[in-house]
Amino acid sequence: MAGTLNAGSIIYEVDMDTARLLAARREVDAALSGMNGTVGRLDATVTRAERSVASMQRTMSNLSAVARGVIAAISVQQVAAYGNEWVTVNNKLANSVRANESLAEVTQRVFDISQNTMSSLAATATLYGRLERATRSAGTSTKDLITLTSTINKGLAVSGATTEEASSTMTQLSQALASGVLRGEEFNSISENGSRLAVALADSLGVTIGQLRGMAAQGKLTTEVVVNGLLKQSSAIAKEFANTTTTMGQAFTIATNNITKFVGESSSVSTSIRVFNEGVISLSQNLDIVANAIAVAAVIFGGRFVGALALATKARIDDSLAAKAQTAATAQSAAATANAARVTALKAGLDKEQALSNLALAQTEYNVARGSAAEAFALENLVAVKSVAIQR
Repeated sequence: MAGTLNAGSIIYEVDMDTARLLAARREVDAALSGMNGTVGRLDATVTRAERSVASMQRTMSNLSAVARGVIAAISVQQVAAYGNEWVTVNNKLANSVRANESLAEVTQRVFDISQNTMSSLAATATLYGRLERATRSAGTSTKDLITLTSTINKGLAVSGATTEEASSTMTQLSQALASGVLRGEEFNSISENGSRLAVALADSLGVTIGQLRGMAAQGKLTTEVVVNGLLKQSSAIAKEFANTTTTMGQAFTIATNNITKFVGESSSVSTSIRVFNEGVISLSQNLDIVANAIAVAAVIFGGRFVGALALATKARIDDSLAAKAQTAATAQSAAATANAARVTALKAGLDKEQALSNLALAQTEYNVARGSAAEAFALENLVAVKSVAIQR
């Protein structure tokens, strides 16, 4: 019996072994209909049925735990990141496809190498692509290219390099081989994070590590020397790699590679990424319309919704094109409102100046009237005019 669990856009098909449950149910039915079975047999049948149900419940419980973990790890942003990572891997390998090969074949080949060596898919794609271009003129076969890439990855794992260290060293080594010689910082990175590879090179050349360092300083570790040396030591490194134990970091790397491939090959995810990218391009090609819309929104709403316009897609841009005339009319209305505000402000300023002038006059009249019969009247007038001035 198949159970289906829908977790967002990923559907898990789960096969549950319910043969014992069905057999037990048939036995129960037979016992009840025939009434010839013994009570003991009925009890045994019920017990088996209960065990089958319990087994099914445990299966569903385990599935739920795994599904929850996967769903928690794969957010919308992370799905987009996985999709982009797969596109990047394909782009790195696009120029490494030989005659009678397809990009899909090369990508699958690099994915298999990554999984077999517990290495980062992106870093392995970079390494494979650069090795292919660096050894192309030497006529290196596809088989040797696969062996060389796998040997480098396995050598880094045997050396105890972390996932980050291995990825960094793979990148530096591929850069060195692409340039034609291994030396300087690239050689130091191999010595520190990929010590097993350095030993393999020394053994293939019959020299010590110190002498190998001297050869690197003299520029004698050419691409041809390094490639041939590592190929000679591939069997020895493979045997050592077979004895290693998978670390948690390597396990997560393998899982990440699997998810990246699954998401990258999903037509739904690919379509979503393409639509998003087209929307961004359309947005950039219609900045004049978007700018007008943003300006009007800023005037009317105080800029509170400007940030929300970043969510515009191609469909929203089309809506903006259709509403261009309305945008212009709204802008004119906003301008008229601004003019009215300026008139109101000017009138308020004039009222203020008039109030200050009246206050000065009242103060003068009071000063003149002091000590006379008109002092009380002048004081009352001064207080009233001052109150108006304060309001203005």
